[in-house]
Amino acid sequence: MNQYDVVRITALHRDFEDSDIWLGSKLPALGDKATIIEVYESPLAAFDLESVAPDGSTNWAATFEPGDAEFEVVQQNT
Repeated sequence: MNQYDVVRITALHRDFEDSDIWLGSKLPALGDKATIIEVYESPLAAFDLESVAPDGSTNWAATFEPGDAEFEVVQQNT
């Protein structure tokens, strides 16, 4: 998975809380689509993801660490 790829959450392995969300007002949910806005390799591997509503507003933005969820790439950044 790379920066600006669009992914769908296919499994969640942790319960996100309001304090985990740094933008928006919803929590990540199974089936949500999100754009990878940042990829971290150091000091730990992680991804910042942003899920956007049809009107362009942010549903949620959160950092996912390995093991937090499983994803399917639905659109690759070329």
